[in-house]
Amino acid sequence: PENSFVVRVLLIHEYRRILLQVADLPEEIFPENWPGGPAMSLAKTIYSKVSTSSQLFVSGNLENRDGFFSHPTDEFSLRFQ
Repeated sequence: PENSFVVRVLLIHEYRRILLQVADLPEEIFPENWPGGPAMSLAKTIYSKVSTSSQLFVSGNLENRDGFFSHPTDEFSLRFQ
């Protein structure tokens, strides 16, 4: 679970960094062989494989001032869908 958490954090960090550069650009301006589509598919695949295990780590090991984090909301499960 801890390794899954680390992978998830790094994946989201890098994904957001890329989105900051290209998020508002229209898809038409990218070349036909632009790797953005395959990269998004890979990110979805990796995220889906580590999500459950990493959430177990979060729920059992990380806490804030109110205690351990609660289970994720339904909205959380829609990430990368």
